[in-house]
Amino acid sequence: MLAGNVYSLKILRKTDIGYMLEDENKEAVFLHNNDLDNQQINENDIVSAFLYLDSHGRLTATLKTPKIVNNRYGFLKVVGVNPKMGVWLDNNTTKDILLKEKKLPKDFTIWPQVNDYLYVKLDIKKKMECTRVERDFIFPKAPEVISSYADGYVYFIGNDGFYVLTKNINLVFIPFENTREKHRLGQALSVRIISVNPKTNNYNGSLILNKENQIYDDASIIMNYLKLNQNKMPLTAKSSSEEVEKKLHISKKAFKRALGNLYKDRLVEFTENETILIKEKNEKIS
Repeated sequence: MLAGNVYSLKILRKTDIGYMLEDENKEAVFLHNNDLDNQQINENDIVSAFLYLDSHGRLTATLKTPKIVNNRYGFLKVVGVNPKMGVWLDNNTTKDILLKEKKLPKDFTIWPQVNDYLYVKLDIKKKMECTRVERDFIFPKAPEVISSYADGYVYFIGNDGFYVLTKNINLVFIPFENTREKHRLGQALSVRIISVNPKTNNYNGSLILNKENQIYDDASIIMNYLKLNQNKMPLTAKSSSEEVEKKLHISKKAFKRALGNLYKDRLVEFTENETILIKEKNEKIS
């Protein structure tokens, strides 16, 4: 019997703190009372037990149902983070699974946080560990619908953008220009599906709202900046993309569109180098 697998085992006998189980080859393994999962069992019963390695490396049984077994893939929730060791994941059993720090990015700021989800493969040898799944080994369960939204988790972060792995196990690439924030591995997101990439058969997506809603969203960013800086902003439609992105974290195109909308509503006016909030109307957008 090997850790990470589920076996049908016979209840051999009861002890003070649990039960001894055995397989058809008379190989025995211990089941602690804490691992009964509220089940009532008796001698000679046949139970379905998942085997794991306890803190001393001993093979141990549990009647709790794991989310994934050895060499299988699945989303597991992050329950602990240690920058020197890695992250611990909940497999719905007594022993949490370790994803080692060397299998995570060097940049700790994009590591997953507690309650995020990672798509991993259980890989138990001498310890309860797992590994991240390579993109070539991701097999979709169902297709996504173009122009709809799909829920998923940040899966891989590259130089030009990042991938979200949806709950249908589809990869969606999001260029950095199609988002407003910095994201981390395992972060839950709802992504808008834009198209299919003909080269990879993966999807392209965006986290930016449709144009009408995004203009309002970007206008709110501008208004908030003005209110926090004495109703003045050292940016106009003539400012460079770098200046706009540095101060507001939005693109020059989005900035000009939202700024034009604010001017049309007579909420701002301009000097040569500044945008100024018109005080008597500065409560129209918050």
